[in-house]
Amino acid sequence: FSYSGLKTAVRYLVDDVKKEHKFNRQTICDIAASFQRVATASLIDRLKRAVIINKPKGLLLGGGVISNVYVRNKIRSSMKTFNLPVYIPYSKKLFTDNAGMIGVAAYFKAQRGEFVSDVSSVDRKPNLNFTDNPC
Repeated sequence: FSYSGLKTAVRYLVDDVKKEHKFNRQTICDIAASFQRVATASLIDRLKRAVIINKPKGLLLGGGVISNVYVRNKIRSSMKTFNLPVYIPYSKKLFTDNAGMIGVAAYFKAQRGEFVSDVSSVDRKPNLNFTDNPC
């Protein structure tokens, strides 16, 4: 699944609807709601796979996507299946605060006594897979 592919499909759909002169407020709302539903379903499918593979004790949400109430609610309800607590920052200001998210990860590593001895060894993992152990 590709969000880029979904976005491209929506763009083509909008172009087609414009050609048919059926582009009105209701159509815009329908397309946006459909995009939100499909993107959220994909996100939840990935989360479920991650939970099954990694068996976490809880799920901490972060990033801009959790600013969306629909997404937050769907994630909460889907994680009930796993009896998994979902933690969300208490302030909308923290939803997209990358420094805050990094700080939380650092806190938990410090609690486990995991410290980096060579700063040059620290790197990002843009293609991290669910089966990889990021910790």
